[in-house]
Amino acid sequence: MTLAAPTGATADPAERAFLRDLVDRAAVALDNAAQYERQHRISVQLQRSLLPAALPRFPGIELACRYRPGAAGQYAGGDWYDALALPGGRLALVIGDVMGRGVPAAALMGRLRTAIQAYTLEGLPAGPLLERLSVFLDTAGRRRYTTLCYAVYDPAGHRLELANAGHLPPLLSSPSGRARLLPVHHGLPLGVDAAFAYAGQTFSVPPGSSLLFYTDGLVEDRGRPLADRLGALCDALSGCTDPEELCERAMSVMAPPDGGDDVALLALHHPRAAR
Repeated sequence: MTLAAPTGATADPAERAFLRDLVDRAAVALDNAAQYERQHRISVQLQRSLLPAALPRFPGIELACRYRPGAAGQYAGGDWYDALALPGGRLALVIGDVMGRGVPAAALMGRLRTAIQAYTLEGLPAGPLLERLSVFLDTAGRRRYTTLCYAVYDPAGHRLELANAGHLPPLLSSPSGRARLLPVHHGLPLGVDAAFAYAGQTFSVPPGSSLLFYTDGLVEDRGRPLADRLGALCDALSGCTDPEELCERAMSVMAPPDGGDDVALLALHHPRAAR
């Protein structure tokens, strides 16, 4: 900071002390802002590197996804999605949110994603898989609560088996009629109680319908009740089944414009069989 004064003018000791304090405070504020921006950039880069590079190609199934980090000035969170091909022509779908922000949340998200992939290959059903994950968090000493929805879609029978650990319910959109939320058992978030028993549920997915899995950054709004926002999501996506359009419409209509929180979306569409 450079200060100029008329020739011969001098600042008294009180003014000099005030200016020194002002400069010190400004320097600390600028340094903190620079560090915060670096941490945000690192956590976003880490989180993006841990998300799937591409969704798997699955015969007869259309998939789409979106990820938007929180706005600048916010640490990235631990939102993620995943899709895994399973034996027997089935498909595993994952959406989750590690509580907290920054590098620790993103790193734990990566560990959970790896654990889910391993447990999925073991052929665990949805409920026992969440129970195994809960024990994994407990034994790893990670007390960050995590909401998670794990589902397995069987295209042969148009059936969806899922278990839910405190996550928001998936949305089912049919070609005709209003989109609706699946009536899932919410369960406890992972990390709350390692002995909690998670119940699996099975839902019918009518031919030609689509599913949308999402994290809370899409619908949470401090100025409106969550139930109202979920209702608005159903209204916005009714009659829409194209997975790319589902994601685009959800982001454009529902995602807060300030981008305060991370948003992750995963959409699936199983077209009707051609006659």
